[in-house]
Amino acid sequence: MTKPLIGISCDFETYLLPEGTPEPRDRNYSKLCHYYYHALMNAGADCVLVPITREPQHAIDILPRLDGILLSGGDDYPPDSYHETPHPTVECVQPWRAGHDLTLARHLLERSDMPVFAICGGLQALVIADGGALIQDIPDQVKGSIAHRRVYHDVRIEPGSHLHELLGERTPVYSSHHQALKRAGSRLKPVAWAEDGVVEAVELREAERYLIAVQWHPEVMVKSEPMERVFRDFVQACENYSLRASCALPKTLLRDVVPAKAGIQSQPKVIAGTGFPPSRE
Repeated sequence: MTKPLIGISCDFETYLLPEGTPEPRDRNYSKLCHYYYHALMNAGADCVLVPITREPQHAIDILPRLDGILLSGGDDYPPDSYHETPHPTVECVQPWRAGHDLTLARHLLERSDMPVFAICGGLQALVIADGGALIQDIPDQVKGSIAHRRVYHDVRIEPGSHLHELLGERTPVYSSHHQALKRAGSRLKPVAWAEDGVVEAVELREAERYLIAVQWHPEVMVKSEPMERVFRDFVQACENYSLRASCALPKTLLRDVVPAKAGIQSQPKVIAGTGFPPSRE
């Protein structure tokens, strides 16, 4: 069976060339930490990076050629996107990325049924797109908070959630964030919490499709069997989605279409640039 093709959203950075350079000074780069695509490759997927451009519609146009998407982490989203004034500690992503990510997240929530896995800032983009709001600085705004930046800590997971099926009631995670969900919107619900009550994961209120978003960084923990299990589960959901699309199966909970694989059968590859398969729509 062909491996599922999963898109990964990128970070964005601008470098300025020296003055007097006989070409445009600004060099814009879409970039991504290798942990994300290595985790997906090890779980059996092919990957393609979804670049950030001036027109967020470009990313939406790519979606019909994919079997799933991973929303990656990054810096903070502008608080005016959830109708708040900035806390002094806020360090916003580039405006291009903010517009790209929030438009893509809104589309994924409202107009798509493909599997979604969001990590750290990816969770926050979904929360904002869903009409929710963020705690802008945990140390300042959460009384009695524990450390959440570059540390391991335990999370408690809601029984009955899909994450609970994968990870059980408690699991150690690696976190690196200073913001978190403050208020959920209409579609998402909290399903995991740190010891201080900070929300660490969300899923859809109605489980009609596959969407998991975590505030921690499972891609850094891929040598941990539980986090490997999370990536395998997402890749399996993407494979099921691809099968449903190609066979025109009726809508159902995507992860239940095909039983989960016991292991990886072959070494995956990364598909770079514009090497997309034909559109499935």
